[in-house]
Amino acid sequence: EHFTVDAAYVDDQLAALAADEDLSQYIL
Repeated sequence: EHFTVDAAYVDDQLAALAADEDLSQYIL
């Protein structure tokens, strides 16, 4: 169960990083 929670947390972090990269491309 802990692994599932951690995996979901990591997925959220990766999604946030991907969103930040997309925003940075528009800014640049």
